[in-house]
Amino acid sequence: MNKLSTTTPCNHTSVGIIVERYGSLLLIERQKFPIGMAVPAGHVDEGETYEQAAYRELFEETGLEAHGLILVIEGRRYQSCRRPGGSFHDWKVYRAHVTHSQELRENTDECKRIDWYTPEYVAHLAKRTELYVAQQLSPAQWQASPGLEVVWYQFLRNLKLI
Repeated sequence: MNKLSTTTPCNHTSVGIIVERYGSLLLIERQKFPIGMAVPAGHVDEGETYEQAAYRELFEETGLEAHGLILVIEGRRYQSCRRPGGSFHDWKVYRAHVTHSQELRENTDECKRIDWYTPEYVAHLAKRTELYVAQQLSPAQWQASPGLEVVWYQFLRNLKLI
């Protein structure tokens, strides 16, 4: 497991992996900044390809092994990072399959919770994000019950998953 300190400079490369099973989307509630619900995601480590990082992040955060990785969206997003100097990330987002027999294994260092969420619940999370961005939810309300992390709200909307 990658244990980079918060003093490691941001390398501006991030990867995410979208996994659906039985019509539900795999989401984690982040334990660390940025607070919110997101698909498994993280920085690409030195010497790693985006694809290798996608497989690693999924396994680290969920215990699941991906199959059939397909790039579905990429691009630069301006967002804060917990690493110094991180004001943007060049993202690659993949879709993958996991076998139905695999069980989730929550990484409590990375996740507050992890589960499969129905499209209706993902829409509810999206609405919370919209309220938070419009400053209709306080930071305390967001911390207590976050919606989708803003970057994931944007990606999932672009992919027509919300």
